[in-house]
Amino acid sequence: MATYFELYFQCPVCIALGNTNIPTSYWEHSSDGGIIEVGDDANYRCKSCNQKAHVSKWQYGCPGHSGDNGELVYKAASPQSMVKAFGIAAQMSDQYSSQWLKNFINNLGEW
Repeated sequence: MATYFELYFQCPVCIALGNTNIPTSYWEHSSDGGIIEVGDDANYRCKSCNQKAHVSKWQYGCPGHSGDNGELVYKAASPQSMVKAFGIAAQMSDQYSSQWLKNFINNLGEW
């Protein structure tokens, strides 16, 4: 059975773009505002509507890569940026054990 935690880290798209000077925050599902959880099975799920999908199927919108008018621009993340983002989160929080991160990486699979 997968272990899930509320998603609380920097945007992986911004990290991939080299912008690590952005706030760490909880992530919300754009369709209903529910808090997103991440599992070591490499799936996200929304706590509100229970939608669940592999991390490769999601796109990220945040103020760090928004449009000139402030509108959120949704972008996909690469497997490398996901591993980097969760690696940073693992260093900042004891709730992400090294085994959880290993399981997550093993479950990323082929994109």
